[in-house]
Parts: sequence; C-alpha cells; structure tokens
Amino acid sequence: MFVGYQTGSLLMGLYADNYGRKSCILYSCLANFIMNILATRVTSIFQYYIVKFILGNVVMGVYLGTYVYMEEFLHDTWRVQGNAWYAGWFGIGYGLLTYVASIWLNWKSIHYCIALTALAGFLVSLFFKE
Repeated sequence: MFVGYQTGSLLMGLYADNYGRKSCILYSCLANFIMNILATRVTSIFQYYIVKFILGNVVMGVYLGTYVYMEEFLHDTWRVQGNAWYAGWFGIGYGLLTYVASIWLNWKSIHYCIALTALAGFLVSLFFKE
C-alpha cells in the first residue's frame, strides 16, 4: 500500500491537473470503495498485494485533492496550522487503524468499514465545487 502512495501521488496529481480535483476525489472514493470490497474476495496473497497497491494509489487521490481544497479555502494566516492538523490527523488515523486491527482480528470487516467511509466520502464529494 505504501508503494502505491508513491506512485499514486504522481498519477493522481496528473489526473487532478488534467480532469479536475472533484473528479479525482470522486473517482478515488469510488475506487477505494470497490477495491476494499474486492480485497475481501481475493483468493491469494499476490492478489491481495495488487489490491493494496491500487488502494495506495487511490487513497492519494483523496488526500491530495482535499489538501488542495483546504489550501484554497483557508485564510493565509491559518494555512500552516491547517496543514499541520490535516497531515497530523491522517497519520493519527493510520495509527488508530493499526491499533484497531490488532484488537479486531476480523480483517474482512475492517475492509468493509473502510469501504463504507469511502462511500460516505463519495457522497459528500458530490457537493464539492470545482
């Protein structure tokens, strides 16, 4: 997944530049939903690695797109704090996910929960202005 972050930063950045941030966020949320559902259906570890790589790519579409939206809407005096909060909560979210996964050992249900949050993100993104 973390290798997907690296390639996703490049690919999703190019996608957002050419087709718009809203389109990138919508596509990424929808792909995140589909790939998390697909992750529960794979039959080999190699398939799971491929799905997680793709997930790493599409997560960056949401992260980068919403980051730029935040930059546009925050006043200049709040941008540094906004960046710190945004990046900080992203890291805290991954830390909490690791902790929850170590307690809640049913990995398929964790993927389903993440898929539902991606679906919610998709629905909220429909109301973003381009």
